[in-house]
Amino acid sequence: MQNTAQIFDLNAKRIEKQAEQTVSQLLVNMDLPNLSCDALKSVLTMTQSIVYISGGVEYGEPRVVRQAEPEQLIYAASNQLFQYEMFDDRIRVTFDGEYTYDLYLDEHHIGDLNILALVKSALDTESEVRSTQNQIHQRKLMAGFEASMF
Repeated sequence: MQNTAQIFDLNAKRIEKQAEQTVSQLLVNMDLPNLSCDALKSVLTMTQSIVYISGGVEYGEPRVVRQAEPEQLIYAASNQLFQYEMFDDRIRVTFDGEYTYDLYLDEHHIGDLNILALVKSALDTESEVRSTQNQIHQRKLMAGFEASMF
């Protein structure tokens, strides 16, 4: 029986462990910070119903369409960026290009051009703020990643 010595490259092991810790930390920090949702919350006070339409379904599979609660939409919006479209009777909010919420306006706000212009302005402004928040968060993540690698 022969005894053979195993040689370990301690530096390589240390770098590997550090990389694993860095990836774990990045995964924890991947979620966006609580993004601004004040304009969206204001819009929700003008809605009579919210309809959720699922995305990402396989070919031939039906989409899920159901009523949604305002809290569900606010939770999603506080952690993700979204786009919106305005129609005469509703505002469509889309996350990741697939998950859609239709916010049906109540009868007092349908067709009120002054209100709709204010809503559009508020959502556009908030979108800029949210985008900036996201960019700052991404830069902090990258700075943390670079610092942990060197």
